Amino acid sequence: MGAPRLLPLRGDDPARLGPYRLIGRVGSGGMGRVYLGRTVSGRLVAVKTLLAEGEVSETDRRRFAREVALARRVNGVFTVAVLDADAETDRPWMATEYVPAPSLAELVQEAGVLPPCAGSPPGWRRRWWTSTGRGSCTGT
Repeated sequence: MGAPRLLPLRGDDPARLGPYRLIGRVGSGGMGRVYLGRTVSGRLVAVKTLLAEGEVSETDRRRFAREVALARRVNGVFTVAVLDADAETDRPWMATEYVPAPSLAELVQEAGVLPPCAGSPPGWRRRWWTSTGRGSCTGT
């Protein structure tokens, strides 16, 4: 597995979001785009923004604000922390810790999909998997 792929910024990409200078594109999804950004002190961060062209609708702005609020409530060793956000600006954004890792799509392409029982509490998914006639999961 290689290093994460960073795509160059395009003409329609902002140079900055909030106080963060954008370096390149990390990825895009159905509603948002994620950039690699840098703080004034040099720390790398992931900065997510909406894909909306033109003015952001109130519905999208509320949805983004809700995503930010929910993301701020989640914490743990396997979850990036929200560092900063502004859902009220012309182009809403959220900055999180940056983890230099391949995307999920790249991992699946390289290593294949996980078995159906991976990551489940011991026994729970195995019982469901076998009770539905889908096979068996050993070791869980």
